[in-house]
Amino acid sequence: MGHLKLSFILFGLNMLFRYCSWRYPEFKARLKEKEFSAQIRTKDGSVSRWFSFGINGYNSGTDTKENAEVIMTFKTAVIGAKLLMPPIDQLEQINALKDFKITLEGPEDEANWF
Repeated sequence: MGHLKLSFILFGLNMLFRYCSWRYPEFKARLKEKEFSAQIRTKDGSVSRWFSFGINGYNSGTDTKENAEVIMTFKTAVIGAKLLMPPIDQLEQINALKDFKITLEGPEDEANWF
């Protein structure tokens, strides 16, 4: 059940990016500020979604992108769904980072922007 829930959350994030870039020109310009790709996935690779930003605009897909600059990995799909589902508890996310339930790899500038 966690796999389905996390997949749905990541799909919703994709739809939110698309809607906000259509609705708010400032947000669309913000998505074009940096040129990189990011990926959110589970450690076992069962759930994965990549996001690409740049001059050509925003794009997203469900497969694994090997050349993603920023990679956010959740230990399990259940942990990922719990941490991404509103209301988001930042203290819980910080503790998950400390306990290595989440890892964030990539250049600091792009990772913080994402």
